[in-house]
Amino acid sequence: MLRWKNEKGFTLTEMLIILGVVSAFLLIMAPLNSDRLQEQKEVHFLKTLQSDLLYTQMLAASHPELSVRLRINGTEQFYTIFTGTIPIVEREIPGQWIDKKHEIVFFSSGVVKQPASFLITTPRQMYKFVFPLGKGRARIETI
Repeated sequence: MLRWKNEKGFTLTEMLIILGVVSAFLLIMAPLNSDRLQEQKEVHFLKTLQSDLLYTQMLAASHPELSVRLRINGTEQFYTIFTGTIPIVEREIPGQWIDKKHEIVFFSSGVVKQPASFLITTPRQMYKFVFPLGKGRARIETI
């Protein structure tokens, strides 16, 4: 007579307990991931803006016949790089981080036309972008 005796599996109760523990763990981890996502979005935006500023400066230095500027539209939350009147790059600003309009203009040598600074307020921190007079690069200061 054949007997089916399977001692290698898990019972339904054991599986439900494990499923409940895993579900509770995932519920706890979800808010941590959204905070990390917001932090990465901030870092990515700041790095992109800084590289776009360097690109704008290098474009002005390599094309002296063009008027190159970066215009930040804080009310509509985007910024645009212009050569003359033609927009060449337009990027969105995540969240309501900048509240005013700013324009950074570069001379044909890559020098900032007028020293300026503006604030970026993110949900986690405040940053100040500083544009010194001369050929120096813009810097980000944490406030």
